[in-house]
Amino acid sequence: MRSLGPVLAMTGVTLANDVVVNHFDIQQEQRVIVGGAVVAAALGLLEQVWEDGAVALAWLGLVTVLFVRVTPGKPAPLEAFANWYQKK
Repeated sequence: MRSLGPVLAMTGVTLANDVVVNHFDIQQEQRVIVGGAVVAAALGLLEQVWEDGAVALAWLGLVTVLFVRVTPGKPAPLEAFANWYQKK
């Protein structure tokens, strides 16, 4: 499963952004973990049919999570890192 790495990274980046930068909310973190598992399973199934497409979607998802605000009002991970770095 070549798509598993980007999906795990996507889930980890989202969790780290929520826990470290924003306030910890156990319900939100559970949703992220379950969502990551569902996406990993779906891309694993898609990989059986269309391997290159599934891997491309996984990498596209990771790049999207890094740059785009997923939750309104919370900064994207790279935006939060840039704000932290400027304050440093």
